[in-house]
Amino acid sequence: MRRAARSLLLPVAFALVVATGCASGTPAPTGSAAPGTVTSPAGGASPQDVVRAYLAALNAHDVATATRLLTAEHAHLVASEVDSWFTNVRSITAVEVGYSVPESGAGSGSLGAGYAHVVRVGATFNLHQKDASSMQNGRTDWGYLLVRNADTQPWLIADEGMP
Repeated sequence: MRRAARSLLLPVAFALVVATGCASGTPAPTGSAAPGTVTSPAGGASPQDVVRAYLAALNAHDVATATRLLTAEHAHLVASEVDSWFTNVRSITAVEVGYSVPESGAGSGSLGAGYAHVVRVGATFNLHQKDASSMQNGRTDWGYLLVRNADTQPWLIADEGMP
């Protein structure tokens, strides 16, 4: 969680502004679900559905499902952070996910380069952590960079950070 994604600042801020009046208020599950209980979205799931599933998996402490929704590079980064989303989250609730905003792979920095399809999705949620060292608990605005090379491939989260 320490890394504020370098490439997400302006485009995700725009996505959050667009999403403010248009966000889906689908909440992530609350309470303490048993690990492994979150279902991965179908292969043709929208970027928004992938973000919702990722946040639901983090809320349920289902690291296996959360990891499957990330690129290998991003999964390695998240797993290696001291206050990782995988180990530091108590709960993520009141999730609102905005629309996906397409962009060129070149415009998304090195993490989107080489992918045929790149989108940004903004989300807002209530975050409660075990240790609030690099982020504060409470209402959080966060952005996600999702990538894939073909319509037949699932969207994967390649980066995330503050808008």
